[in-house]
Formats: sequence, structure tokens, C-alpha cells
Amino acid sequence: MRLPENLGSLECLQELYASGTAISQVPESISQLSQLEELVLDGCSMLQSLPRLPFSIRAVSVHNCPLLQGAHSNKITVWPSAAAGFSFLNRQRHDDIAQAFWLPE
Repeated sequence: MRLPENLGSLECLQELYASGTAISQVPESISQLSQLEELVLDGCSMLQSLPRLPFSIRAVSVHNCPLLQGAHSNKITVWPSAAAGFSFLNRQRHDDIAQAFWLPE
């Protein structure tokens, strides 16, 4: 199952909740959602990766997403301007959370 590819056309979307769904990936077009602040994908047991997220994002929750990859290509970019108000909630292991971030150069 997938979210619509044209998700990025929802210009005014501020919060996206897709918890408990069978999605395996989030479309790349999510990066075009310039007003998106919160992304909640808890319990998406098939979710394997996250694309680049928009600059506006402040909170991402992906509890109980066991297939979510930890490779560098799937890490979340935390932009310095947003870092103060940004939180990322991942699986329960702290080492997974620590490896989920990288700051752009």
C-alpha cells in the first residue's frame, strides 16, 4: 500500500497521520509540503524508508515500524533552523534514534 504520489499537491497540509496503515513508503513529493509540521506513522509495520522531509517539519513519530531502515540514505535531515523544535520518535532503542539523524553540511 502506498500514499498517493501526488501528495505534494496538498499545499496547505500541516499534519499527516497515517498510523496503523500498511504503507511501505512515503512518496518523494512529501518534500513539497511547505506547511507540513507533523508526520505520524506509528504502527506502520511495512514502512521501510522515509524520503527527504520538508523544511517545515517539526515532529516525526514512527513508533513500532520494525522495517524502517537505519541506513544513511534513509536518515532524516534535521535542518539547523528547525532543530530547536524538532523531535523524532523512533523505535524504543536509543541507539536507533541516535543513528536516525544527520545535519546537512
